[in-house]
Amino acid sequence: MFMTSIIYISIIIASYIVSAYATTDISRLVSDSYQKYFTFDCYCPACNHKLSAADQLPIFSFYINGGKCKYCKSPIPKIDHILEVGIFLFFTFVNTIFKYSFTALLINVVAYEILKVTIILIKRPRKIRFVRSAIVSLFSNVFIFGFLGFFYLLLEL
Repeated sequence: MFMTSIIYISIIIASYIVSAYATTDISRLVSDSYQKYFTFDCYCPACNHKLSAADQLPIFSFYINGGKCKYCKSPIPKIDHILEVGIFLFFTFVNTIFKYSFTALLINVVAYEILKVTIILIKRPRKIRFVRSAIVSLFSNVFIFGFLGFFYLLLEL
């Protein structure tokens, strides 16, 4: 029972991390700013300063820093914050409804990918490097959702 509770908490924390990554993934695709290599580093879109790990905790850092970049004081778009919180709440809701099963993980992955494609279609990036960026995004998502899936696997054992 104690181990199961620890795994549930780990899934919630991992879902939080994935939701924080989601906005970065989507904004990199829309702006076509994926690098030639895989990177999970985040940068301020205004000053391009690399964000520390503490700055990448969206719910906490947004309120601690007053909705602004800690380094250049530029405002963080509220839509990014809403997207991060919304994805986290959706993941948590689905996990609760489907009792932290692989079905919940599958629904979360599919819903995230549909959301990502929808935002991309709305923004319509028309850059030549977009296909390469989409492939990098897909591989990054395999890694990040694989990380999340590890905890679901622990529940099945």
